[in-house]
Amino acid sequence: MASGWLSDLLSRVADEHEPRLPKSSETPPGPVSEAAAAAVMTELESLILEEKSNTQPLAPAPFTAKGNRSSEPTFTSRVVHESKPVSRLDELNRALRKLQNDSPGIEASALISEDGLMIASALPEGVEETRVAGMTATLLNLGSRGAVELNRGGVQEIIVRGERGYAVLIGAGRGVLLLALTDESSKLGLVFFDMRETVRALQRVL
Repeated sequence: MASGWLSDLLSRVADEHEPRLPKSSETPPGPVSEAAAAAVMTELESLILEEKSNTQPLAPAPFTAKGNRSSEPTFTSRVVHESKPVSRLDELNRALRKLQNDSPGIEASALISEDGLMIASALPEGVEETRVAGMTATLLNLGSRGAVELNRGGVQEIIVRGERGYAVLIGAGRGVLLLALTDESSKLGLVFFDMRETVRALQRVL
């Protein structure tokens, strides 16, 4: 026999749909009719629908990349692109290229140490850097000795004039020399001015 609320429901529905019979202590109750059973099912469905309407649905958990639910919040990664730092050699080469762009008559340039080592260069193809560096150190030694012998003091510039132009050499500080090769139509005044501007830029790097 059903118990609790289901028993009360069955009894109430049976009373509503069954005809009233005189009670007898000797006659046991008969089976529930089809109408009563249908009424019970209708009442149960309405109770189930009401229970569902009172229950708040839970929000679905977010899915991970593999399709599994995860209680962890998902975050979008952000890639930060950092600019590559510029090396000292790149800055020196940039200063030499700027010298040639600012002075159209300068065909090549180089930054050389006083002992004949190449530091940075913007020389044309086919020119040996080692040979250029060695010749520059030799010109510095000869010019310094000549200035001392002729009682001219310390050397500030060395100029070699050839049929196809000039080779100009000036000090760039800290035992470094700046060499510029120009064509024959170059104005030396402008060449020296641009070279000194380049020396100031190079000293900030050196």
